[in-house]
Amino acid sequence: MAVCSKQYDQGSKGTQLAILMSRITPVPMVEALEKAKEAGAVIASNKRLDEALLKSKEWCSISGAFPCVSGTLVAYEKPDQKLKKTIEYRDPFNRLRFIFPVPEEHVGRKNALLVAEPPGYTLERDGKNAIIIAAQVELIKRFPIRNGWYHGDPMHGIPCGQEITAMIPCVSELTSVIDSDIRYLLRTTKRVGLVSRSYYDHVDCRVHIDLKHRPSDAFGLVVESTCENAEKIKSVAKNARSGLIDGVSIGGVRLLSGMSKEKFEQLTPIELDKLINYFRMHLAPYKLKDVVGALEWAEGLSKEK
Repeated sequence: MAVCSKQYDQGSKGTQLAILMSRITPVPMVEALEKAKEAGAVIASNKRLDEALLKSKEWCSISGAFPCVSGTLVAYEKPDQKLKKTIEYRDPFNRLRFIFPVPEEHVGRKNALLVAEPPGYTLERDGKNAIIIAAQVELIKRFPIRNGWYHGDPMHGIPCGQEITAMIPCVSELTSVIDSDIRYLLRTTKRVGLVSRSYYDHVDCRVHIDLKHRPSDAFGLVVESTCENAEKIKSVAKNARSGLIDGVSIGGVRLLSGMSKEKFEQLTPIELDKLINYFRMHLAPYKLKDVVGALEWAEGLSKEK
């Protein structure tokens, strides 16, 4: 894995990017939107992150946030299924149902993707329902029915059209700038949620456009920083709770894992995320604060001996 230089090129948009939530203080989708609102900041769109990851070395300054969500919100149905008045997705972890109203002119379309960009949408909670209220919804036609290499659409950077099998961009060096619009799509059966991006998971995955993770999965968060909100962003980031399991700290996660400090620190961001989600899934019936408290007490006791 290549190490970034401290020098980097700023993205072409001119807006600076800042880490609001790092990979060791990741948050799920609903909390990501709340944190951005608290900071008075706009979550970086997929297209903006694309520029930072592939068109320059700007990503080096925010590498501590990856894998992270973008602010680009997408919704799609099962392959070859016509769009109805809403696209609904129930998160299998917390059973929260995300509802994306389909504009009337798009009802009946098949293999299409609906997109809402930040800050043009809000999330309204009604019990176990989370309804997307978007000021503007755009349609991407010919949304692929399977994972693979495709050209990204020029406005949102979402893979679409015919699958590419003849050539694949070389992304073997993390220090390289990729002058290509070819991206690798990761999708699931159907979904409503944010697009996520990363730069490393044993291989260079800056070209991966992830549209398959659950809204309850926790990711880092990158926002657009301005002179007006820079200090607020720093404040929210500083006060962010460490970890995501009922307030359990990242140190508590290590205790739950039983790993040594040295081995735990060697985990990649993806491995850490998988570990945290494992505890959330399998230890949900228990009060994890109490479990960690007992482990911390036992650890302290062993140190006294």
